[in-house]
Amino acid sequence: MDSTIRPDGVVVGLDPSPDSRQALAWAVGRATAWGAPLHLVAARSPESKDGWDHDHQDSRPMNQLHRQRLEQARAKVLAEHPDLYVSVSSTNRFPAAALVTASRVSRLVVLGSHGDSMLRWSLGSTAHQVAIHAACPVAVVRPERDTPRGSVLVGIDRFDDLGALRWAAADADATGSDVLAVHVWQRDPSGSGRDRSQAAGALDSTVADVAREFPDVKIRGEVLSGGVTRTLLAQAAEHDLVVLGARGGGGFADLTLGRVAGGVLWRCDATVVVTR
Repeated sequence: MDSTIRPDGVVVGLDPSPDSRQALAWAVGRATAWGAPLHLVAARSPESKDGWDHDHQDSRPMNQLHRQRLEQARAKVLAEHPDLYVSVSSTNRFPAAALVTASRVSRLVVLGSHGDSMLRWSLGSTAHQVAIHAACPVAVVRPERDTPRGSVLVGIDRFDDLGALRWAAADADATGSDVLAVHVWQRDPSGSGRDRSQAAGALDSTVADVAREFPDVKIRGEVLSGGVTRTLLAQAAEHDLVVLGARGGGGFADLTLGRVAGGVLWRCDATVVVTR
């Protein structure tokens, strides 16, 4: 069993849940589109009891059974994508710790929105911890829409930090999607902030800078008013993917990642990527 994580690859956390299978399918799609290696990780704490570990009809040691399930997942991926490099690993570490460690050499970490053993503490625990501590972008995958929109929504707050928009544009370039960059403008009570027209000008400049780097991607900007989380959630209904920057880095400078995760990761119907 090849357990080597190749640099700049896509890492996906696995367990027996339907959400995990959706995350795997999404990760395979990104790895294929990007031409990146894929690594499958099954993590479980020592006291974990999950559907992979307790097969009363199978007397083999737990770790041996775990590895076999991983190899079965790997074989299924390779049967459909024979040119894709796929490696696997399992560990008795806590899921968040295993994925954060893997993130240090990875391009993207992918998780399902809920899960069995991998995400058994719910989105607010594992995904939140990974989104905070990962060294690379993190994707929390939701079920695919019946009718894909072919578009990516990016939240923009700091116009001098293009990280989230660049990530979205690069992904859109590989997948053939369009990008909408949204700045949620709020009036500054002190009167020292940008007015709406100034915010629109700054957003146009930001979009133009990134568009020059990705000339084949359709990128447009829009300034909206209202609460940040509420506005993003309303806009997300029209997009397949939402991209946010961590700790205001291309995202929302006045919000902690915990509030973004609580307002968007918890409630968004679309897949969400938190960039670094």
